[in-house]
Parts: sequence; structure tokens; C-alpha cells
Amino acid sequence: MREETDDAFVNEMLALFVETTPVALEEIELSMQNNQPKVLGDTMHRIKSSLRILRISNLVSMAQELEDLGRKEGEIDVEKTNQFIKILNACLDQMREELDGDL
Repeated sequence: MREETDDAFVNEMLALFVETTPVALEEIELSMQNNQPKVLGDTMHRIKSSLRILRISNLVSMAQELEDLGRKEGEIDVEKTNQFIKILNACLDQMREELDGDL
């Protein structure tokens, strides 16, 4: 019974992340297009919390670095941000597949 509850909770967290993250990805892309490093840093901060909860550690460290660049130094590393987007999209695809398999 407990394992079913844990699985349901994890699936709910994944579904929420998959549902909300595309909006954040749009914000990231717009912040790059409009050269808004603070917006990028703020968005990375929000995403980082979810990544930490889901234990996606390689993206947590990237998000932290991009957050610091945007918030503290007023810079955008376009190459690294694009790499982050690519990896995050791959994670989202994998999560969608896992969620579809559980239905």
C-alpha cells in the first residue's frame, strides 16, 4: 500500500513538472532573445527547486550556474543555456514516456 502511495506521489510530481516546465522554457528563450539576464536568473531559480526535488542533479548545477550569471553578473551564457534547454527537453520527453507507460 505504501509503495503505491509513493508511486502515485512521484507520478503526480512528474506530471506537474512536465505540465509547468514548458512555460519556464519559453521564459528562458524569451529572456535570451530580449537579453534579460535577471529574468533568466529568476527563471532558473524557480526551475532549480523542482529539479532538486526530482533529484536531477546534473541540471541543478547548470541551473545554479546560469542563475548566478544572470542574477549576480548580469550575463547570459547562450551556449550553456541552449545546452540546458536541450537536456531539459530530453528529460521532459523521458518523463512523458514514463507517465504514459503508467496509464
